[in-house]
Amino acid sequence: VRWCTLPGFTSPRFLQLRNAGCGISAGSLEECTEDELWETHHAIMERLRMRETPPRLSQEASTLDLKIEIARRLLLECRLCGHRCGVNRLQGEAGICLLGSQAIVSEHFVQIAEEPPINPSLLLSLAGCGLRCRFCQQGYLLDPSGVAGRHLTPSLWSDLRPKGARSLSFIGGNPDESLYAILQFLRSGPSHWKLPTVW
Repeated sequence: VRWCTLPGFTSPRFLQLRNAGCGISAGSLEECTEDELWETHHAIMERLRMRETPPRLSQEASTLDLKIEIARRLLLECRLCGHRCGVNRLQGEAGICLLGSQAIVSEHFVQIAEEPPINPSLLLSLAGCGLRCRFCQQGYLLDPSGVAGRHLTPSLWSDLRPKGARSLSFIGGNPDESLYAILQFLRSGPSHWKLPTVW
């Protein structure tokens, strides 16, 4: 399993999304309504499912930029978990997940106990979660303020040691609440990155 290629995998999806245009200029993304952004997103994702990759023009926002803008809007009145607590995390308010707009990485390492198709996996363990499961095996990650970690920033790419890994996995806590920061992190990923991303 370790040496077989993953079925249907050619290159990390985030690299494809970074190179695919979304039909909206980079300067106009913020002017679009959220409904317009979602409509554009659905149309592009349908094209990608049909194996059509729209080329990105010089002043055009990428599909990954579009996803980042949608995630940013979701943080204004936070709707990233089932609680939909509605706080403005971009203004520093913390929701039930106790996160602001940034993600906190408590640790990263290659794990050999994941599902066979993605094993071994380079794990990025994120703090914060709105689920609050009573017997969470990662309970120490629930409160980001008590986690000795670092922010998920582009500089982390140079510290990752993927040797032996077949995938890059975001775990937690719960990565959903860190969607905005994760997408920004992926936008800064090296163009030579080869590992598929697992959520």
